[in-house]
Amino acid sequence: MTIEQIQELLKILQCPVTGGELVYVEEKNMFYSAQAKLYYPIKDDIVILLAEEAIAE
Repeated sequence: MTIEQIQELLKILQCPVTGGELVYVEEKNMFYSAQAKLYYPIKDDIVILLAEEAIAE
């Protein structure tokens, strides 16, 4: 996934648990919700926005 794609996704995606903002964490290649303290993985260039697939901080 390119930086441009990530930037576009950040404009439209939100945390499914809190409805809050997500940020991209490059070191982990995941999206993160500070409010929920959850990481959402990216698999095969697809962001997995399922609470049951999220990884707790």
